[in-house]
Amino acid sequence: MKRTLDANVIPIFRWFVALEMIALSVVPLVEFYLFGQFSFINDPFFTLLFQSAFLFVYLSFPQIQYRLKQFYLPIGILAAVVFPSFVNLAFVLARMSAGQAIDTMHVWALLPLLMIPLVPMAWQYDFKATLILFGGFGFGEMLVVLWARQAVDVAVLEFMYATFIRVVTLLLVAFMIERLVNVQRAQRDQLRQVNLKLTRQALAMEKIATMEERNRIARELHDTLAHTLSGLAVQLEAIKTVTPTQAESQEMIDRALENTRDGLNETRNVLKNLRAAPIQELGFEQAMYHLVDTMQPDGLPVIDLFISRSIPILSKELEHTIYRITQESINNALQHAKADSIKVSITMVSHTLCVVVKDNGIGFDTNQRTTQRGYGLFGIMERAEMMGGRLDVQSKDQQGTTITFEVEL
Repeated sequence: MKRTLDANVIPIFRWFVALEMIALSVVPLVEFYLFGQFSFINDPFFTLLFQSAFLFVYLSFPQIQYRLKQFYLPIGILAAVVFPSFVNLAFVLARMSAGQAIDTMHVWALLPLLMIPLVPMAWQYDFKATLILFGGFGFGEMLVVLWARQAVDVAVLEFMYATFIRVVTLLLVAFMIERLVNVQRAQRDQLRQVNLKLTRQALAMEKIATMEERNRIARELHDTLAHTLSGLAVQLEAIKTVTPTQAESQEMIDRALENTRDGLNETRNVLKNLRAAPIQELGFEQAMYHLVDTMQPDGLPVIDLFISRSIPILSKELEHTIYRITQESINNALQHAKADSIKVSITMVSHTLCVVVKDNGIGFDTNQRTTQRGYGLFGIMERAEMMGGRLDVQSKDQQGTTITFEVEL
């Protein structure tokens, strides 16, 4: 099983190859210092110095990784496994064909060289892939030597024993690396889950704090501005009653009363919007039915609500937006359209959520909205746009109004 490429695999692989290159470069220098000769340069393993140099260059250029993509790491691992294995096998077969004894030291010397690709292999891939690659090459080497020797003698048995121990050692190391990496990944996933949970809790606490502050502001507005406007309306009504009948003064008082009532209604709407919606307490569907019930306390006007069972689970933000758009649309139908029948439907059309509020009121010219109605429509249009949706208003005089909110899920 291939996992997502770990960001540390390539750098570690590159540094291991660099250490191999340095070690192969130091061996002849140490040999010359101790024995005064460079016999190691005639050893087939000396050619691995050039292989490690090319592999280091290969692992040092991100452009190559960008071009090869998912094949980049497998090519590097195969190069680090195949070339040393073939060099060792060629050396053994050459000594056998020359009638010389098999040098098992080279078989053991291959062990640290194969450890280099083993680490990224076990880190990035599962144990089965590691078993196939390293076990397959070890088993293949033994078969080739048996076929070339045409007999089983002590030298062949020593070679097979050394190869077998090398393969078992590599597989044990690979197994331990994979177990450690899996434990590390599991711990990392657990830490990620804990961080996500803490983040959600922090957001929930922030929302609670926001709701509490909104409720506090709503109480302050209710106790100050709303009471002030209510008192002003009562005073204007009293003035209208005691003031002598004069057309101009009565008209001014009527205008002041209308403005005061509009301001009071707008304040009440703001208070409703500031207070937490019943969605938090009742859930979305029950909150919608509760909204309809509160807006037709005596069964009039008739408000029909239909919520399709195919509606998926919605985000809290989208639920709140649907609630406020429906609330404002019904409120407009009641206050301005004088409707006695309102139909609300929430359905799914393909991958699009559709909310339709239709009334049989007096309608209006969409190009000539009153200030009160204009503010309300502008507010729900803003809400729709914030959710990435679209709000459409269709209305004609004496033909009712249809407000449609659509958003793709």
